[in-house]
Amino acid sequence: MHDALPGPACPFSWMAADLLADIPPADRLVVCHGDACAPNTLIAEDGHWSGHVDLGELGVADRFILTFLAPLIRLCTSHGFDEHLSLW
Repeated sequence: MHDALPGPACPFSWMAADLLADIPPADRLVVCHGDACAPNTLIAEDGHWSGHVDLGELGVADRFILTFLAPLIRLCTSHGFDEHLSLW
């Protein structure tokens, strides 16, 4: 199957150089939760966001860092790969 697909003609790329090319510069620092995920998010009875808990990792970071790291951290902690978080 892989040999039959037109790889070089594909308009999408998962190459690191291509993915990192569009990352904006760290132009603004913001307060960062540090562990923003569904279990740490409080939802009110009406379905709207109510707040966050577990603020032990609260700090300052680039405004795009959670967009990048949150899914990776959640994946590691959900599947028992916590030891790999020290690599970041």
